Amino acid sequence: DFSYGTVGNSTPTGEKPQSLLWWNDGTWWGVLWDAGAVAYAVHKFDVATQSWASTGTVVDSRTSAKGDVLWDGQRLYVATYTFSSSAGPVTPSNAGRLYRFSYAPATDTYTLDPGFPVLVNGSKSETLVLDKDTSGKLWVTWVEAGKVKINRSIGDDLTWGVPFDLPAQSTNANSDDISSVVAMGGKI
Repeated sequence: DFSYGTVGNSTPTGEKPQSLLWWNDGTWWGVLWDAGAVAYAVHKFDVATQSWASTGTVVDSRTSAKGDVLWDGQRLYVATYTFSSSAGPVTPSNAGRLYRFSYAPATDTYTLDPGFPVLVNGSKSETLVLDKDTSGKLWVTWVEAGKVKINRSIGDDLTWGVPFDLPAQSTNANSDDISSVVAMGGKI
């Protein structure tokens, strides 16, 4: 019931541990392909017409991008990355990015916060998953070179550490393996 056109990724919501939807201010929102903007943009669901409408707030214009969203009740976080079933290093223009948006309830709008996006890794991958712990630290994970990789914010949302391998991995992940991160009980 939603057409994302032929320019963007052919499976923009096809990765299992990722979500592009969130509930805020009494309605559903989503980061969906906007054919007019030729980019992924914030959309609002209209219950009366049972349709999605772009708000015009562009998130990522990379046609091969996919993403994961997190609404924490105050800010919208969107982690995007260049999809590839063969993970590996890329140039900064194709690296994993974190966008942070503020919401204005009076106007139903999301605005990109100053300093964003920031790079969270230097990789293309099959997935990139985002979550936040109770201390406010953001975490991302993906699989690359047969290893589950992790990175996290340091001090604030704009500053990120150096990606590292999940400790205690004894064997290599298969080429089709993916990873996920979940906040539970205050921990990741």
